[in-house]
Amino acid sequence: MQQYIQKFQLANVLPDVLLHAMTLEAFEKGERIITQGEMPHAIYFLVEGRSKVYTTSQDGRSLILTFTTPFTVISDIEFIERRPYLNTVEAVTDGYYLKLPLTLVEQYGMQHLPFMTFMLKTLTRKFYDNANALHFNFLHSVDVRFASYLLAMTHEEPNVPIHDLKDVAQMIGTSYRHLNRIIGQLSDAGYIERAQRTIRILNREQLLHLAKYNIYEER
Repeated sequence: MQQYIQKFQLANVLPDVLLHAMTLEAFEKGERIITQGEMPHAIYFLVEGRSKVYTTSQDGRSLILTFTTPFTVISDIEFIERRPYLNTVEAVTDGYYLKLPLTLVEQYGMQHLPFMTFMLKTLTRKFYDNANALHFNFLHSVDVRFASYLLAMTHEEPNVPIHDLKDVAQMIGTSYRHLNRIIGQLSDAGYIERAQRTIRILNREQLLHLAKYNIYEER
């Protein structure tokens, strides 16, 4: 934990009482870190691994918003607004996050100017990233969105586990039938190879070019 605190210079923004109250938590691939609609009870700092952020409508349809990489603050908007979680955050890989109880953050963080300045910068960047994510979902074609999804899901690995193609179609805002056509086109072009429950990336550079170097990812 001390290595992560030093690496991300958290001693510069957090008072000592919060540094001592912080815990290091592990998460596994596929595990939910936070769930949309639940009330927040902690602030999380993603320090290792990758996670995806998606929103779910009342009829159960989900839409991917972004993928997060270190260093990312999770549940900051809900902390400021005192509202339930807006989105679900789910681990794409195994990893770690630092956890701070919300009651202590409210007691000791709100009066600490470096922390509040840090939170302001974090929120400003997050709103910018969310606006870009919405533009990406609405303005780019399905093949671009799917290529970006594959790149974000794998990072540097070749294999993308696909448990339910219908879920993936919902995540990137298209139909199951149309996504099947896109997968066929990318397979014919030699960019990917489809197995029963896996899509293997054969040509990452071509996928990056297709995605116009846009990846569902916070910067």
